[in-house]
Amino acid sequence: MNHHFKRWSYLSGVFLETGSTETVALLGSFGFGLLNWVFAYPAFFTIDTFGRRSLLLFTFPFLSLTMLIAGLGFVIPQDTNPKGQLACVITGLYLFTCFYSPGMGPVPFSYSAEV
Repeated sequence: MNHHFKRWSYLSGVFLETGSTETVALLGSFGFGLLNWVFAYPAFFTIDTFGRRSLLLFTFPFLSLTMLIAGLGFVIPQDTNPKGQLACVITGLYLFTCFYSPGMGPVPFSYSAEV
């Protein structure tokens, strides 16, 4: 998981490499942080209601699907459609964040706190 957070900490660099302005790159990074915070907030209430296992079993398939979307974005030729490649990869990463934050984000920490 640490690999994913390393990549996301340089998310503005991904935007800049595709020719976006610095303002767009910073707004993209801010959007990622906002999504991470917004979707982690419901886990605070649902982790005891639905259970940790249910949250993990619900989010794992979507995590793999959204990583597939992001990965397939790199198949799009950058010389033909550079903004299409960026849109597909960023959409996959943002959707991954939406499912990571309520599931794989907080759940392992609650398990380690009980050990």
